Amino acid sequence: MRRNGPHRRAPTPSACPPPVVIQLDPDAPIPPINPTALQQPIAGLPAAEATAAIVRVSGAKGSWKGVTGVADLTTQRKASAHVRFRAGSVTKMFTTAVVLQLVAERKVSLDGTVQDHLPGLLPGTSPRVRGPHHKGYQVVPAGFESAIPYGEGHVVDMTETSVTSTWASGDLVSTVADLEKFVKALFSGKAVPPGGIVAYGKTGARHGYAAGVGATRDLSRTLVYSVNSTDAKASGQNQRTLGIALAVSAR
Repeated sequence: MRRNGPHRRAPTPSACPPPVVIQLDPDAPIPPINPTALQQPIAGLPAAEATAAIVRVSGAKGSWKGVTGVADLTTQRKASAHVRFRAGSVTKMFTTAVVLQLVAERKVSLDGTVQDHLPGLLPGTSPRVRGPHHKGYQVVPAGFESAIPYGEGHVVDMTETSVTSTWASGDLVSTVADLEKFVKALFSGKAVPPGGIVAYGKTGARHGYAAGVGATRDLSRTLVYSVNSTDAKASGQNQRTLGIALAVSAR
C-alpha cells in the first residue's frame, strides 16, 4: 500500500468492536443530568487504558462538560476541552449527511458512486492533527519501535499517523463543540430532511483516539465525547466510552 508523507506505522489492528445499540422508549422522560454518573467513567485519568477524555452533554434539562487527564505523557501538560482530535468513523456521518442533502436536491442518486462525481478524491494524505490537540497513544509490546514506558506496559505516540493505513478510514479532525453543532443540525432537520429515528449514535476510533456522538430525536439530550484510549482499536467494548454512554441517561 502506498502511503503519502511521513507517518507512523500503526500496530496491526484488531477487529473493530461491534456497535452498541441502546433501545430508547420514545415516550420515556429524559432524566435530569447526573454529574456524578458522568464524572465516574472519566475519573482517574491518565490510566492504563486512556490518557485523557473530553465529554460534552447538553439538552432540554441542562448541560455538563468534563475534561480529565493529560495532553502529553512527556510533558504532563493538562488536558483541555478546546482541542482537536481524530474522530475516526464519525466521519461517515458527515459524508452520509452531505450525500442525503444532494439526494434531497436531486443532484445525485443513491445508485451512483463517489468516483462518478469526484474521481480521484479518496480516503486522505496528511498524517498530522493541525491546531491544539491531545497526543494519542497506542499500547504496544515491549521492544516495539519508539515505545515509551507507561505504567506497567508500553505505548507509542500515534498522533502523527497515516490515515490510509486501513480501508475506508475516517479522516475527520474536529472538536467536541463542533461535533455537538453537527449533531444538533442533523437531528433538527437542518442538515438533512428529518426522518423517523428516535435516537441515533456513532462511534469512531483511530489509534490513540476514540470518539462518539449521539442524540435523542427531539434533541432533549445530546452527547459528544473524545477519549484518548491507549487501545482504541481493540476488540471488545471500551469500558470508558461505554460508561459515558450509559451515564448520559443515568438517574
